Amino acid sequence: MKHFSGILTILALFTGSSLFAQDPYIISGKVYDSVGNQPLSAATVRVKGTAIGTTAAEDGSFHLRTSQKLPLTLVVTSIGFKSQEFLVSGDGTTGISIALNTRSVLVDQVVVTASRVPESILRSPVTIEKLDLRAIKESPAPTFYDALENVKGVQMTTLSLGYKVPNTRGFSGTTNSRFLQMVDGVDNISPGIGAPVANAVGPTELDIESVELIPGAASAIYGLNAINGIANLKTKSPFQYEGFSVYQKIGVNHVNDKDHNAALYSESAIRWAKILSPKWAFKINVAHSEGTDWIANNQRDQYFDVGTQDQRLGCRRQSCCGPHQPLWRRVQQRSQDAHAGWQKYDVSRTGYLEKDLTDYAVKNTKADAALHFRPNAGTEISYTYRIGVVTNNYQRGNRVRLDGERIQQHALDIRAGDLYPQGLLYQREHRQ
Repeated sequence: MKHFSGILTILALFTGSSLFAQDPYIISGKVYDSVGNQPLSAATVRVKGTAIGTTAAEDGSFHLRTSQKLPLTLVVTSIGFKSQEFLVSGDGTTGISIALNTRSVLVDQVVVTASRVPESILRSPVTIEKLDLRAIKESPAPTFYDALENVKGVQMTTLSLGYKVPNTRGFSGTTNSRFLQMVDGVDNISPGIGAPVANAVGPTELDIESVELIPGAASAIYGLNAINGIANLKTKSPFQYEGFSVYQKIGVNHVNDKDHNAALYSESAIRWAKILSPKWAFKINVAHSEGTDWIANNQRDQYFDVGTQDQRLGCRRQSCCGPHQPLWRRVQQRSQDAHAGWQKYDVSRTGYLEKDLTDYAVKNTKADAALHFRPNAGTEISYTYRIGVVTNNYQRGNRVRLDGERIQQHALDIRAGDLYPQGLLYQREHRQ
């Protein structure tokens, strides 16, 4: 966590320097539906003619800091409502009430994953599914990552309590190394495993803006690792989503389980985003989850007749030395004696229980910090540092214990009009 502490120190120096002096005006108010007087969360409030803006909270409230001279004009937009302009003068900059009128529109969403440039989802050269912010909020899934299972053409393979793998195009497997997962256009795989460790080093639900998913081959643009598809997790910009957010989720598993008492599963996350000036902003995310994984305790006696080659291969497929072995194994073998003919004999040995070799505690701690710079209205440059530490059970031919695996990433993202270059500057993985 030394790298993360260093970034926090840099951000603190930026905040305290005279370069980012406090803006003279704070504009606040509330956005609501003019018909039902219901608050409009996620409504966008922007200063006309500039890149300064924010997003309304769950209760429709918004807070905006600007150095623009009064009077100025706010442009308020929300999906399914007519855009409205509101003049702010020196008479009052707080307690503003803005009502939006509904309208019927054919929503034409914009995606960048299909061709790496902003384009209409209807004009995308490939089939692309999008899980936007509203769909994520309305999903009954525990997390936005679990909500991917509801996307057309996607099947989620559950390897453990905190480890799920997206599967598309019918290619079944516990790793699915040919499915590419990215965060803001940057590869999110574990270098050691060769596949993403679920969302162990990805964004939290507080920072996710949308998920763009191609359930078919995308190797022409993203290389061989995308032959089964691609999922691009897009995060929120601190310029558009400012403020402090926190959530706590608690659940229970192992209910009526003979192998373990009922156990709690908890997930906590915080997000802090701040606009330092019209050109500079930063955000910090921290999350922690922990629980008790499912327990493999199959003690059924297994019996194999290895008199033929196929049966011998079947025995090998049981991974005779793996930690998931049953308590007892009996193998019937045949031998041929020139005088006595075929003989039968049984060979038995004791096995061992998986719980004697591993731990079922599942933990994931992750954090990221990003510094964003907007030199002009059409350009945004950001540097992001991510770190994730995961303790989990990884299911393949047998179960592998990931004990304190740490993954770090440094990424640079430049967005200028149709130019979307994104790159991974440095990635490191450490296992205990």
